[in-house]
Order: sequence, then structure tokens, then C-alpha cells
Amino acid sequence: MKKTKEIKTMNPTGNTKQKILDIAESLLGKRGFNGFSYKHISSLLGIKNAAVHYYYPTKSDLGVELTLRARNRLENWTTDIESKDLDPSQKMEAFFDFYEDFLESEDRTLFTSALEANFNILPEEMQQEARMLVFSYLSWLEKVLRQGREEGLFSFEGTALEQAHMIWAIMNGTMYLAQIIDRTCLDTTMKQVRAMFEK
Repeated sequence: MKKTKEIKTMNPTGNTKQKILDIAESLLGKRGFNGFSYKHISSLLGIKNAAVHYYYPTKSDLGVELTLRARNRLENWTTDIESKDLDPSQKMEAFFDFYEDFLESEDRTLFTSALEANFNILPEEMQQEARMLVFSYLSWLEKVLRQGREEGLFSFEGTALEQAHMIWAIMNGTMYLAQIIDRTCLDTTMKQVRAMFEK
């Protein structure tokens, strides 16, 4: 069984604010929202706690900024996908590729999954942003599924939004299972999910 990789101390030069966010996002995935403090971040960066507080006076401020950053990443990703001449099937493959790529990354815990797992203990402001982030993913997924059915590429029971909810839940849950077993879980799950909607 592979050991979880530790987060290495980062060089404090450069964009300190960006590095604070990077470390905080990784810690959130590994430890949960209440499992890390500004001391963890400052120690890894080699700076004083006051420097972290300078950029993010409260942990709620930090959490909100993390979630806003994730929404911006999603917006950039969907904009890039929509700018290409892709049919709904190809867009769904891009969606699956996102999970495959992330499973190969060092952190291996999706930010949205970490938010969902910690949702009840998140500050209210961060909960609101987390909802908006997940709704944005679901809205895009719903649009692709609906378009695919209208074009005769997909076939499924219920509404496109209901299908999006099911796919989202299955894919995010599989990411946890793949860490316990291995990545073949993701491969077999994607095969079964495709069979749920593809003609």
C-alpha cells in the first residue's frame, strides 16, 4: 500500500498568497477543514503566522478565497471545453479525463469532495460558495447531458439534472474508493456510468 505523500516545505519567494492557497487546499483535502491551522501553513512556507493573517485575516476568509479560486478554475475549464468543436460525448469524455488526471496527481483528493465531506463544519460564507461551486459543475453537466439526449447520442431515464446528480455522486464517491483499492475502480466505474446514458 502506498504511503500518503507529505506536503513539502515550499520556497517562500514569489507569489506568497498563491502558495498559501495551494498549501491550504492540499491540507483541506488531507486533514479536513478543522484539521489544519495557520501554523501548519506558515511552517510549510517558512514564514510567520502574521504573514498568513495579512492576506487572510480569518480562516473563513481563506476558505472563501479557496472556493472562489476553484470556481474560477471551473469557469476556465468549461470555457475551454465549450470553445472546442466537441459533441456531447466528447465533452463527457473530457469530464471523465478530469477525474483520471486528478487521480494521478499528488494530492488525489478533489477539492469539491473535500468540501462535501466537511460541509457541516465549514463557515457559513464558505458553505455558500461551496454550494455555488457544486451547482456550477452540475449545471454544466446537466447542459451536456440534455444536449446529448436532444441530439440522439444519449438515452437515460428522468431529467438531465437528475442524471447529472447521479453521475456526480458516483464519480466523486469513486475517487475515495480508488484510494483505498486502486485506480481500476475508476476505470470500471466510468465504464458503467457511460452505459447509463450512452446509446
